[in-house]
Amino acid sequence: AVDYDPYYLLALLNSRVLAWYYRFLYWPVHLGGGYLRVNSPYLARLPLPLPTAPAGATLAAAARELTAHPERIPEMQPALDAAVCDLYVITMDELAEAEAALATLTTKRQAR
Repeated sequence: AVDYDPYYLLALLNSRVLAWYYRFLYWPVHLGGGYLRVNSPYLARLPLPLPTAPAGATLAAAARELTAHPERIPEMQPALDAAVCDLYVITMDELAEAEAALATLTTKRQAR
């Protein structure tokens, strides 16, 4: 088992990458209003990259900063998302395309 820094996990779980991936996996079992259930079996299936240095330490430090100063989230979130994209070896443009495709798919399903 990997000993993850909780702040590293916090940064990953609050990124656009894992938000998209979670919606992609669990949209079919969404709750009323489009809400998604978050529970440990679902979270355990998420592909979490190993916290390699220095990226892991940088993300953990950013999450620490954001928990201490949540008013900085709008300012820091884009850099956090870009750093997480780097960990998953995708570009921000690729993430935006994936988000748009999923939004189209889920909107069509809701309309039925």
